[in-house]
Amino acid sequence: MVRAQSLRFEYKTGRTAAGFFELVCQEFEARAGEITGIVGSNGSGKTTLVKLLLGELQPRTGSIWLDGAEINCFSKDERHRLIGWVHMDSARLLVDEFTVEDHFLLSIAAGIHGSIALPFFPKLAWVRSESFSNIIAQDLVAYDQIAGRYVAELSSGQKQALGNALGFSSRQKLLIADEGTATLDAVRSTQFCRWLESVVSTNSCAAVLVSHDLRLVAEYCRDLYVVDGGQVYEMSDFRDRSVEAKLRAIERRMGM
Repeated sequence: MVRAQSLRFEYKTGRTAAGFFELVCQEFEARAGEITGIVGSNGSGKTTLVKLLLGELQPRTGSIWLDGAEINCFSKDERHRLIGWVHMDSARLLVDEFTVEDHFLLSIAAGIHGSIALPFFPKLAWVRSESFSNIIAQDLVAYDQIAGRYVAELSSGQKQALGNALGFSSRQKLLIADEGTATLDAVRSTQFCRWLESVVSTNSCAAVLVSHDLRLVAEYCRDLYVVDGGQVYEMSDFRDRSVEAKLRAIERRMGM
């Protein structure tokens, strides 16, 4: 579970008359075993909130807890092991000259040793003897069918699916998908959300889904937060509604 309270964060920007942007979040909670949604227009502060939850940004005030411990208690490598993060640019982190299997091997090594530099890749042959059991998303990319293919040979959808698959492991307590379905077609987007739903239930971890696809959010998220102009609001009574009622409530809240 991840919980945040009384968060304030600001940075300078030329986009506002005041010359700075401020994110304010009084309360946020993503429960274990469930998917929590975050929606909002472009530039509203969604990714800023995600980076605060990741510990990549430090709030001016407030606190964030992961499984009861303050996020600042963990080192960067510890956070990487405990929190999985995929985003719409995950595919750009792939290396065209590496195969799908190579990327999975790198992911396993990074999970064991924290961050790892690419120049050391030729020395990772030992990883092949390690089990892939901690890579929980092999099915998202049909691993057995494309393991030997180079990234340069994959379609854009396959690359995004691979980026998503590499971002999560069974050891993580929090999984964050920040527009991880943005470049996927409807079938792959649904497949990803069904997989995420299954994983959080099986592994008792928490998940956060950030998306512009309001129907996906309505269908798979139990709780929802709307980010509007830097203000984070919780949608009340969201979890007890039908999918269609959730969708209508989101559209009304976002002025659609």
